Amino acid sequence: MDSEDSDIDIDDGFLNDVRDIYIPYLRLMSSEVSKNRIQSKPKRENFKLPKDSAMAYVLRGDDAIYRYMFRMRKRYFYQLLSPFTVKWQRIGITSGAPLKRSSSRRRQLTPNIALALVLRYLATTTESSDACAAFGLLPSTFSKYLRHGLKILNEVLLEIPEASFQVPTRSDMEYYSSVVDELSNGFVKNVWGAVDGIVLDFESSSDPIIEGNNYNGYKKKAAKKLVCGFAPDGSICGAAWGDGSRGDSLVWAPIQMQLRLVQVHKTDKIRVVGDSAFKHSDVCFRAVYTNADSRQHLHMCRRIRNFSEIGLGSISRSMRRLKCSLPSDDDTMVDLVIELCLRLTNYRVRVAHEGQLMRMNRSSMSDRYESTSCDTGDEDDGN
Repeated sequence: MDSEDSDIDIDDGFLNDVRDIYIPYLRLMSSEVSKNRIQSKPKRENFKLPKDSAMAYVLRGDDAIYRYMFRMRKRYFYQLLSPFTVKWQRIGITSGAPLKRSSSRRRQLTPNIALALVLRYLATTTESSDACAAFGLLPSTFSKYLRHGLKILNEVLLEIPEASFQVPTRSDMEYYSSVVDELSNGFVKNVWGAVDGIVLDFESSSDPIIEGNNYNGYKKKAAKKLVCGFAPDGSICGAAWGDGSRGDSLVWAPIQMQLRLVQVHKTDKIRVVGDSAFKHSDVCFRAVYTNADSRQHLHMCRRIRNFSEIGLGSISRSMRRLKCSLPSDDDTMVDLVIELCLRLTNYRVRVAHEGQLMRMNRSSMSDRYESTSCDTGDEDDGN
């Protein structure tokens, strides 16, 4: 067969049909694809306004909703909201400096939704890109409002004495010691609380020095080390954090020095109980057999030492943000998140009367925490 016979003759009419029909069709399909691609990007018209968002509806809920969402009852949320509102409207987001006049009209978020945003961020492990729609924010502005809200809440908690996690005074030590004496049936004396450490996940850094300083050989990963002392009510009385390569005793050393200074003029120092990771000293009792008077004494010391394990577990459950990897390139954010989690824990314990240790030992501290109808009841799994 000749090559000329195999060729297909295409007349001008067919080419005109292709040009007039198919080319416009392809252009239409291309425009639809581009339109869908553009619509897939977040736009303001695709999001409800913060005042109409899902979180605005949640804030109308009762105590059960607030305890699940924010780890505290509704009235304690609004106790935080009052000073939070003042600072939210008077401090600039970009500059961080006080404004000459209120800027409530310039903010997309109202103070109550902004506080809910911060508390929800600390209480969950949800990514910002997934949480922004619930608050009526674009991902591009979510982080800006979040960081500003974290700073505002930290300033608010700094002004609340009950939220402080400083070492206890001598009088507080004596009170906690009497509670421990009662809980241990008289076996453990001159002990006010317990201390223990926890490893927090830390993002791997491209800087070998940062990676090496924070590499924890026991966990075989980059980490941050957090060490806390706990009173019998579950409140944090002394906390320190540092590089993951450090041991618990080394991280706790500055707090131990503060405990020694508080009792510098006392001969009978009141101590804290720790495990074998801590050095036995005049302000820290190392709960091992060689330091105990008897097996019963050691058993009671370890029972008191478990207060710190319960306390750290309560922090991990209520402040789930600490279960996420902390950023390796933002030390300010790391310190802010850890400090806020500790202060909020003390606010929950000392003001809102929440926490596992609070429920366990409340009967022995009835003179300090009087039982009321609004402070009783079992906690949910998130607390």
